[in-house]
Amino acid sequence: MLEYFSVNIYSSSLLNDERLLSPLAKNGQKYYKYQIDSVMGDPNNLDYRIRFIPRTKSDQLVGGYMIVSSNVWSVREIRFSGRSELITFTCWIKMGEVGKKDEFLPIRYDVEALLSSWAIRWTAIIPLRWTINQ
Repeated sequence: MLEYFSVNIYSSSLLNDERLLSPLAKNGQKYYKYQIDSVMGDPNNLDYRIRFIPRTKSDQLVGGYMIVSSNVWSVREIRFSGRSELITFTCWIKMGEVGKKDEFLPIRYDVEALLSSWAIRWTAIIPLRWTINQ
């Protein structure tokens, strides 16, 4: 479960073990469709909410959205959901404020996981939250 707290959104793989292909990977367009969902902010500082949708069903792909700031063209927030044989998860990552020293670093992770096992027949919802105090 802790591997979901060391997500690198700018890497080709979201997790260190390369189980999840990032929508920001160089070859991401081969695996994901992208749609501008909305545009927010004032004309000098727009934020784009961009949806990414897997082109096929796969445990290696995630669906969700990212918010990209037009003034620095970086991801300010990303939320994605995925699944594997025993877990369904959602991660929300918020990056530091533009212009601050933590601008390109995550300052908050929220992970929600649903564990299930057919052999044991149980389900648990485990909300995890991690915030860097500044």
